[in-house]
Amino acid sequence: MVDAMRTKRPLTSPGPSQFADYVESRPPQLGCWRDGALGLYPMLAWLNTHPVVEQRKRIATEGPLFAAFATTRAHHNQVGVAVGWTTEHMTGSRRARASTEQERVALFDLAGRHWLIRNLLAEVRQGVRRYEADGTRIVLRYDGDNRLDALDRLLGLVDDLDSIADPPTFADGRLPRWLAGGGRDVPWRKVPLWAKEQYRTFAARLIDGYPSYLPGDLDVGGFTMAEATRVWVELMARGAQMHACTLHGSVNASVVVPMLVAGDLIDELAEASAVDVQRVGALANLLTLDLRRRPDPCLTPLVPIAGDRLVPMSSLIIPSSPIRNLTALLQRDPASFGKAGNLLGLLGARTTAATLGRLSGARVETGVKVLRDGGSQAGDLDVVAYDPSEGTMVIFEVMWQIDPDGSAEVARSEERAHEKRAQVARLRSEMDGGQATARWPASWPDCSSVRARWFIVTPNVLPVRIVEPDGITIRSHQMLARMLRAGASVSDLIRLLDDPPHPPSELLQTQWKRVRYGDYRVEFDSIVA
Repeated sequence: MVDAMRTKRPLTSPGPSQFADYVESRPPQLGCWRDGALGLYPMLAWLNTHPVVEQRKRIATEGPLFAAFATTRAHHNQVGVAVGWTTEHMTGSRRARASTEQERVALFDLAGRHWLIRNLLAEVRQGVRRYEADGTRIVLRYDGDNRLDALDRLLGLVDDLDSIADPPTFADGRLPRWLAGGGRDVPWRKVPLWAKEQYRTFAARLIDGYPSYLPGDLDVGGFTMAEATRVWVELMARGAQMHACTLHGSVNASVVVPMLVAGDLIDELAEASAVDVQRVGALANLLTLDLRRRPDPCLTPLVPIAGDRLVPMSSLIIPSSPIRNLTALLQRDPASFGKAGNLLGLLGARTTAATLGRLSGARVETGVKVLRDGGSQAGDLDVVAYDPSEGTMVIFEVMWQIDPDGSAEVARSEERAHEKRAQVARLRSEMDGGQATARWPASWPDCSSVRARWFIVTPNVLPVRIVEPDGITIRSHQMLARMLRAGASVSDLIRLLDDPPHPPSELLQTQWKRVRYGDYRVEFDSIVA
């Protein structure tokens, strides 16, 4: 029943857009499952605990750290897709038959395939995969620069490993012993204060390890980023308790997937975080699932149910990067995000300039204005590195954004960077033609005969689409931060940007994988991890 996407009619070979429509328009048929007196709660409870149960199975063979890292990260978007389907389609009157465990697992697996294929299709639209179809066989062949793809993946892996090199742990052995001795079945409100403080310390360290994008005193519409962080620490602490109790074998629903009155949860979060209740309410509203306004359930871990109740989904809380996801939610309202967007750009310029501080003999400047003869502003040079002794300059246009989540967001980031090339080329043309002049710092030597190279830099998206050269190359700050050595010259910087080190040949190997999606067999190649 879960794989009710399959039809009995023969299908012709679809084009890319037709196949994408097929993927998006055929959710599983959930209407025949019993939703019961508490609405969606039983299914949400299963979705919240199933990934943790899978994680528990792997701990015995792979160790707690690797299992926690691999399982929770892999399941985050899978859970989000399944939660979205459940809340959107598991509706209507109570039916006679409950779902079976086999059907629930099939739903979860289908959500994983759905997320995978959506990302593959994003790479088709991005231009780094070819789309081929023969009847019900779909082939998505990689067609980008596999050396850059391998390098990008390697850099991401190193960042991930760094993030767990010093993982947050509980203060001492009391908490695990208490959980094993019966604490696993104690709901949050009755957890002793000393145990709550261990969860809060754990949560604060976890959140501190994630990137932060905006200043704490910035009001983003009803609350500041610092207030949001304090509330998120409390929410993460609750999620950690739910997660830990599930890992220790609790099957008490009020503990591992509590259903709370929304007003009570807001009051408790406000008291624990010392944030005004109205401001906590504004944040809670932003974090509450509403597919009409915020279509990505991975960003909204509070699921409304049964009138005024909320179910906090620890399977969406624990693997998330809270401030990143909150920033993503705020970006969906460009009108109110304008100031925050400008601050993101300033953060990118400062971060890039700090990395270029490793250069020897270079002058580094940010925000250099470029003016036309009449005094109008032609643009800004975000970051400039100039070596007077070499007569060489590197000019960076910085495109700063939050970490992308999945190939669709990577594709959007890369597309924006490619679109930016035209703007950069226009400014370069005006400067080369003498219609516009940069206002260099007064302390700099004469720059009239300088040899300048122009680049676009993103935080961590290294474009792999093969494009015609125009002298404007897109690179990532992630690559610079990892590979620019201290004491390098501006010429060394240019060589690194033009020709990044190739990854080991072992990382350039690919393998073919196959998945079934409804009527279709999908085949794709990927770099061997």
